[in-house]
Amino acid sequence: MDRIKSLHFADNTGALQRIHKGAPGKAQNCSRRFRAVTFAILHEQQDIEIILSWMPGRQNITENERSDELAKEGSTKQPARPEFHSAAFAGCMHRHELRERGVRLWIADPQQRRPSSYKIANKFPPSLRPSKWLRTLTRKTFSRLIQCRTGHTHIGSYYAKFVPDEDRRCRAENRSRHETTFSINAQSSMMNDIYWGHGEEGQPRYLLGTIDGIERLASFIEATPAIYQAKYDPPSNLTYALT
Repeated sequence: MDRIKSLHFADNTGALQRIHKGAPGKAQNCSRRFRAVTFAILHEQQDIEIILSWMPGRQNITENERSDELAKEGSTKQPARPEFHSAAFAGCMHRHELRERGVRLWIADPQQRRPSSYKIANKFPPSLRPSKWLRTLTRKTFSRLIQCRTGHTHIGSYYAKFVPDEDRRCRAENRSRHETTFSINAQSSMMNDIYWGHGEEGQPRYLLGTIDGIERLASFIEATPAIYQAKYDPPSNLTYALT
């Protein structure tokens, strides 16, 4: 009678080595449990052969991406056997605990009484990863958007505090980000309306502390060099001051 082969593939050679060797480390307990279960199966089922093998990732192999999805899904589910926790599951639970603790601390100070240049933008509970929309931005736009919201960017108040000797050309002297102004001439008045709107929509607390305002700010950052470092000559038909 032919032996039944149980094939287990992984695209991580390190995982294969650790799960088999049981060397000291964070995966040691997982390795011990894996071997205990494997040996129990082999002892009970004499006609089974268990094979662990490496396979290349991202090679358009049938069902490979589905396997990745199942692995990620499994890292968030409570194992059927309480003692059989994987390192991925433990890490996932730890991240959730960190997020919950951060949210509790954030809620405990709803008025954000601690002085900070981030206060005006601190309107969303803490999260461990950017939103789906933020992840669609280019790295350059994402970086400058975060810098602008935290006040740690190419603005007058930042240079005055951290690099007072830095050239602040076209940066409205020593103003803070809260005094943000955009001055666009008549030829670009439509652009001004599109990005900032009118009334409340043009206020820093709206632009930095609401979803719609942040999207407008990201669009502006992509279309203009407003918060780039001052090492260029601004175009003649556009003047701006973001501080």
